[in-house]
Amino acid sequence: MLGEAVRLKIIEKNPCAEVKDLKEEETVRVILTPEEFKILFPNDWSSIWEKEIVYKANLLAACAGLRIGELRGLRGDDVFDTYIHVHAQYLKNKYVEHTKTKDDRCIPISAAMRKMLDDLLAKNENGYVFSDDCGKTPITNDWLNKGLNKALDKIGISYQEKLKRNLSFHAWRHFLNTVLLTSNIGLSKVQKVTGHKTLKMTEHYTHFDTTQFSEVVAVQDNLLSFNAPETKIIKAKVIKTKKKTSA
Repeated sequence: MLGEAVRLKIIEKNPCAEVKDLKEEETVRVILTPEEFKILFPNDWSSIWEKEIVYKANLLAACAGLRIGELRGLRGDDVFDTYIHVHAQYLKNKYVEHTKTKDDRCIPISAAMRKMLDDLLAKNENGYVFSDDCGKTPITNDWLNKGLNKALDKIGISYQEKLKRNLSFHAWRHFLNTVLLTSNIGLSKVQKVTGHKTLKMTEHYTHFDTTQFSEVVAVQDNLLSFNAPETKIIKAKVIKTKKKTSA
């Protein structure tokens, strides 16, 4: 725009002409291996996690790819027998009636996951699902992040290694995205589950048919199987994302 202003002789010189271009740098995120996931989420949750609600919140994020604000904004009337309706988020102590991308999405949940949410739904009714005050307010980001850090430390992933591998709560979205794609689930279905918009959605749907997402439910069932980890070591997946930084 400034270059065009120079051409039209509106200004004499483009003030941005001497600014260095931004360069792309890669941020490496090493997600959890299948073995680490199984150890982190044992059948006896209390052996790893201090609070059951934080354990269930992280497990749902891992299986559904929810952003932390979306998980905190999830209310009882958003949870159905076979799917959850993601259409809001809870940010900065405020309920916001849209997602980060402004698009609603429905995410299938397996019967095992639905059963795990039953006690929270019974206690909090149509209030916030992940709440410690009967659904009035959701649990805090601090609860979720500190709980995850302590659990990772419990399975031998130190805080320093966590930082090196970029294992934040948001990493669950990378984890699920990778698990779904490596399970040969089509990109369009993966995008509908995660809400990613790397390709433009060509179909807008209002009726969610969970039978069309049976492969996703099968992946969740596998994650929730709580089998003892295999002895064979599977190399950690490395996810590279690009960001703009000044040169």
